[in-house]
Amino acid sequence: MRSILFSLLLSLPFAVRATTPAEALKAAVDQLSAVAQEPDQSKRVSGLCTLANGAVDANAVAQDLLGSTFANLSRDAAGIASFDALVPSIMVTDFYSLVSSELGEKYWVDTTAPQARGNDRVGYPVYFGDTKLVFVMSKTSLKVVDAEWNNISMVQKKHDDYQKTLQAELAKDPNNSLPVTALVNQIQSNGSLMRCN
Repeated sequence: MRSILFSLLLSLPFAVRATTPAEALKAAVDQLSAVAQEPDQSKRVSGLCTLANGAVDANAVAQDLLGSTFANLSRDAAGIASFDALVPSIMVTDFYSLVSSELGEKYWVDTTAPQARGNDRVGYPVYFGDTKLVFVMSKTSLKVVDAEWNNISMVQKKHDDYQKTLQAELAKDPNNSLPVTALVNQIQSNGSLMRCN
């Protein structure tokens, strides 16, 4: 019975239930809380993937991770499309250990003090047991675009890491290289990547 309720909760259309970033984030955290209660690891990963596919603005995150130079590199369109598709897997891989370590803890969103993050973004503190993150939401898509821990943007940190690979690949052959494709190959060859698609 619990598995049926869990599956039904995750299959509900994410955006239908929310009209504000705060409501959308609360719905996502409720889903995350349900996923975290799942004792079976493969079901937990599957639930996180379903949540990431519905609650994360993959296109915005991909743009932020790649940066404008590489997100718009027309000769590497196939690599960019592959990278966009990998965003949920990247997010799940990064959050799986947090969800597993806080298994059974209460998750809650503090919507009393929204934090501006540019024109179209707003952050809200989210507590996972003793861990506090700030989830940054798009006001337009009502989806997650970043998470901050100790004032460190997880997307910016990944962006900085990825730029090293992208710049190194571009330098090999500035006119013909496919740096995003090379980054995708590197990410996919990582044995710890939890694949969502």
